[in-house]
Amino acid sequence: MSADDIQSKLRTFNIEEVSLTPNDIIGMLQKEFPKFNINYNIEEKLQSVADTWPDSLNCEKAEKEWSFSNKHDKKSFFMEYLIPTIKEYYGRH
Repeated sequence: MSADDIQSKLRTFNIEEVSLTPNDIIGMLQKEFPKFNINYNIEEKLQSVADTWPDSLNCEKAEKEWSFSNKHDKKSFFMEYLIPTIKEYYGRH
């Protein structure tokens, strides 16, 4: 949002930091918090929309036009952001 004005005719770009599934989230949380358990129901109408989304985005133009780069993979996203936030919230350091 605060990027300098870029010299490009494009005004929209695909960008993606990390793509997660519910099973990715559950698996990482269970590794860090072995007692973690969750149950959820899939809402079929919403799932049908999600099923049309691409598995990943091509960020090539954003990389070329304004040097966008993904900084995190799934593991680093969890270990640097989500897990510390959960531990802080629940007071488990």
